[in-house]
Amino acid sequence: AKVKIVQDGEGYDILSFDDRGNEIHIEVKTTTGSATRPFFLSRNEVAFSKEHPDGYYIYRLYNYSHENNNADFFRISSCW
Repeated sequence: AKVKIVQDGEGYDILSFDDRGNEIHIEVKTTTGSATRPFFLSRNEVAFSKEHPDGYYIYRLYNYSHENNNADFFRISSCW
């Protein structure tokens, strides 16, 4: 009930919470290519991730299939 999809321009896509109630900011990046295919981060996303390094994650979806509406994924923790 606490998960929230935020408006564009916030620097992340989803506001969620961990088991202790700490905020988690999730940016979702999706491509139809492999896991190693590059993806774009906006200046705003980079800036927000640097301001919140302990609670910012990129959920990397790859091999996305429009037909089946599914993908493989992994999570990237802040690298700052």
